[in-house]
Amino acid sequence: MFAQTTRLWTSALASTFSPNSTPVHVPGAAGQAFLAMPFDAMRFHYASAVAAGLAHRSILAPGQFEQALDTLEKLILGPLARQR
Repeated sequence: MFAQTTRLWTSALASTFSPNSTPVHVPGAAGQAFLAMPFDAMRFHYASAVAAGLAHRSILAPGQFEQALDTLEKLILGPLARQR
């Protein structure tokens, strides 16, 4: 599946720069925000769990969670992921 997705992105990028092809729509800020909504929801739920006492309150845990979630977002969304 990754190879298939990579081929699609490569062909989309190639057609973007080809003078004889139709332009490829690249999502703007609204599209990027829409794609990031599930990741923002996970951040919200983690914060809610900590506030409710369901998750351990720690100094390091939120940073580790954010780092893992950021990596997952970049893995799933690829070039459409937010840059931090």
